[in-house]
Amino acid sequence: EATGGETGTTLRTADDTYGYRWMIFEDPDIEDLVVGVNAVSDALAVGGYADRTLCAVFAFDETPSGRVYFIYSYKRGQWYPFVPAGGTQQRNTEKELQLKAKLTGELPVEPELERWFPLWGIPI
Repeated sequence: EATGGETGTTLRTADDTYGYRWMIFEDPDIEDLVVGVNAVSDALAVGGYADRTLCAVFAFDETPSGRVYFIYSYKRGQWYPFVPAGGTQQRNTEKELQLKAKLTGELPVEPELERWFPLWGIPI
């Protein structure tokens, strides 16, 4: 586990069941978190790993409905929401579409809903 000295951002890695390695940043300050993710993304690109970088995922706890994820696809340059629902690999598409409506104009949102890939088993 590493720590961003100036910001207090912590970094650790975890492997998921699909064989992907996750770099997990934690920081209560969303701005510091975004800066950390951008810095590492840029370093990976400079190091020649841009084609191996899948996405950035930001998790938010939303009560009472549970966790909401905002996923940034590096290959597409677009964001999309992912809201798991109760049960095995089910998603709350109604909530995802509500979030899309709120995000449109604020962030570049992926317009093709079929590219809103669910990320099951996210280790964050």
